[in-house]
Amino acid sequence: MDVDWLELLADHPAFRKLPEMEQSSRLSRNLLSVHRGDLYAWNEREGALICVNLKQLHEEEEKNYCTILCSCVPTTPISRIAINNTGQYVALLSDDNVWIAHLPPIEKKHFKENAQIGTKSFPIGGRFFQGVSKATYIRQAKWHPDSPADIHLTILTSDNTIRIFNILNPSSPEQRIPLGYEESTLSTSSSLVWKASYALPDSDDNVIDFDFGLVENVPIYSGFMKTSEMEPIHSLFILKENGDVHVMYPRLNHAAAKCPVFLSDPLPVHPPTSAEDNYEIEACSIICLKSDPCVIGIGLSNGTVSHSLVIRQDDDDDDDGGDEKTFPLKKCRFVFEMIDLNLTNLDELTGNGNELRLHPDPVFPSRYHIQHRLGIHVVTVCWLENLKQFCEISEEGSVDLLSQQIPSRVEEMLSVKALPDMEALKVNGLCVVADRTLGGVLLFCLTSKPECLALQLGSPFVGTSATQKRKVDIERSPMRQLERKDFLYHITGLLQRSKPLLLRSGDEEGVSQQKLFQILIERTQLFRSELSKLEQAKDEISKRAMLLKRQKEHQLTELERMEEMKESVMVTKDELDRKSNQCQGRQEELMKRARSVLQILKSQQNVESIAEKKFAESLKSIQKRVEAMEDKLKQVKVKLNHRSKEKSRDEVVALSSTQEKRIRQILHENGELFSETSNQLKRLKTDSGL
Repeated sequence: MDVDWLELLADHPAFRKLPEMEQSSRLSRNLLSVHRGDLYAWNEREGALICVNLKQLHEEEEKNYCTILCSCVPTTPISRIAINNTGQYVALLSDDNVWIAHLPPIEKKHFKENAQIGTKSFPIGGRFFQGVSKATYIRQAKWHPDSPADIHLTILTSDNTIRIFNILNPSSPEQRIPLGYEESTLSTSSSLVWKASYALPDSDDNVIDFDFGLVENVPIYSGFMKTSEMEPIHSLFILKENGDVHVMYPRLNHAAAKCPVFLSDPLPVHPPTSAEDNYEIEACSIICLKSDPCVIGIGLSNGTVSHSLVIRQDDDDDDDGGDEKTFPLKKCRFVFEMIDLNLTNLDELTGNGNELRLHPDPVFPSRYHIQHRLGIHVVTVCWLENLKQFCEISEEGSVDLLSQQIPSRVEEMLSVKALPDMEALKVNGLCVVADRTLGGVLLFCLTSKPECLALQLGSPFVGTSATQKRKVDIERSPMRQLERKDFLYHITGLLQRSKPLLLRSGDEEGVSQQKLFQILIERTQLFRSELSKLEQAKDEISKRAMLLKRQKEHQLTELERMEEMKESVMVTKDELDRKSNQCQGRQEELMKRARSVLQILKSQQNVESIAEKKFAESLKSIQKRVEAMEDKLKQVKVKLNHRSKEKSRDEVVALSSTQEKRIRQILHENGELFSETSNQLKRLKTDSGL
C-alpha cells in the first residue's frame, strides 16, 4: 500500500511543537536522526527529544509520539544530534559543549499515550569545555567505528585538536591528538603525534572536518620502530580550509598512548594544481564513500563538489633514505571530476557562503546527500561501479570500462529558495531511512518552519547503463527463471495479430483469378505466421507447465519432509511434555517435603516468654561478668607471683600462725563462694536450655 508521507507528516503534532529556529550557530544544523524505525527530533523549547514511530504511523496512521526528557538539560542551544550504531546513546552537540543521553527502550503503549519518558544525560568533558575561551568551539563530532562497545566519541575542535572521549569516563578525553604545531603544550593525556614534515603555522590551514574511511591493515609501531605485525584500523581523513587532505590511523586500545599516531603530509593531488585551477579552495566538508578503492568527496563553499580517488603511492616515488620514521601507508589522490550544484544565488539570499554538508546513504555506497541552507541535492557517483569492475577484472578489455565517461548524476530533491515576497526557509535536519516495510528508501527533512518532509528515493541505477548494475550471482529456483511479467499478458502478446484476418466476401465475378490467387497466397502466409505464433505460445506454455511441474514436485518433496519433521517434532513434544509432567510432579513432592521439614523445625523450637527472654539476657550478662572477673583474677595472680618472686630475692618474710590461719580461712570461704556461684550458673543454664 502506497502511503503519502507528506500528508502523514504535514500536520503531525510532534513537529508542530518544535520552535522556529534560525541558523545562528557555527555548526550546520541537523536536529533529525533515525534508528530502527524511530524518528528523533530535538525540541529546543522543552530541552527534550521527540520520538515518532514510523512503522506505527505507516501501518495504523496514528499521529502519536512520545517525549524523552533529559535528566541534565543542555544549557546551550543544540545544533546537531548523532545516534550511535547500537542505538543506546545519542550525542547532543552545541557550539561549545557536548551532552550524552541514554535512549530508553520505548514500547508501543508509550506512543499511544503520548508519554513522557525520563532518561539519564550527562555532559562530556565538562572541565575542558567550561575552561576554554569562547574562540574555541566544536567543528565536528562522530562516533568512532573501531569502538568495541560503540562508546567512543571523536570530537574536532577549532584549536586543531581531535579528542576521543569514552562516555563511561566523560570527565577527560581518553586520547588527545593535536593536529597543529604545538608539541610544547602536550599534556600527559595527549597521544604521541608524529607529523611527517608538515604543521599548521597559519590560521588559514585550520582543520574544519574529518571522516572515517575503510579498514586497512596498518603495521604496529613500538615507539617509532615498525614491527612485522599488522592491525586493522579505520583510516581517518582530515580536511583543512585550503583543501589539503591528511590521513591518520588512531588506535583504540590500552597501548594507544604508547604508540605514535602518524599524521601524513597533504596527499599529493594529480593532476597537479596550479594558480589558475585550484581544486579545493575554501573547502567545508568531506565524505569518504565506503567503496574499494576509496573515493572521497569534498564540498566547497562556492557550491561545487570534487570527487577524488585515493590510492597507494608507489614506493619508487618515496625517498626516505631508510628512515624508520616513515608514514605507514603513503597515498595520493586523483581528482576524477568536479560537480557544480548551480548555487550561484545562494549568497544573495543568505548573505554568506555556501556551507555544504555531505551525508552518506545507508543503502548505496555510490550515493550521498548534500545539505545546504536552502535545499538538498542527491549525488550518484555513476562511474564507481565501473571502477569496481575494473579492479575485479584482470583482462585487458577491462580498460574499456574506465574509458566510458559516465558523469555523476545530480538531483535536486528539495529547494526552499524564497520568493521575493516570502521569507526564506532553512534546512535544520536530514536523515535517510532504508526499510522495506516503510516503502523503500525515504529521505526525511526538517525545515525551520518547522515541518517534516519525506521524499521517496529510488535506485541510483535507474536510467544508467546495464553495465553499472550490480551483478548478484545466486542460485535461483525454477519459478525465478520465469519472466517477471504476468504469464497471461505474455501469451496474449505472443498471439496478438499483426493484421486483421478479414477475407473479402461478396460477389467474386468481378475479381480475376490472378487477384484471387494473390489474396490466397497472402492469407496463407498470414495463417502460417499465426501458426508459428501458436507454436511459440505452445512452447512457452509447455515450458511453463514443466517449470510448474518441477516446482510442484519440489514443493511435494518439501511437504513430505515437513510432514516427517512434523512427526518427529510431535514425538519430541510428547516426550518433553512427559518429562515436564514428571518434573512438575517431582517439584510438587519436593515442595511438600520442604514444607513438612519446615513445620517440624518450627515445632521443635522453644517458645519463650518475655520473662524467660529477660532471664536469658541476664544470664548472658552474668556470664560476661564472670569471664571479666576470671580475667582480672588471673591478672592479680600474675602480679602476686611476680611480687612474691621479687620479695623472695630480697628477703624471706615469715608469717605468724595467726596470719596463716586467717588467710586459709579467707581462701576457703572465697573458694566455697566461687564454687557455689559456678554451680548455680550451671543449673541456670541447664534449666533455661542455653
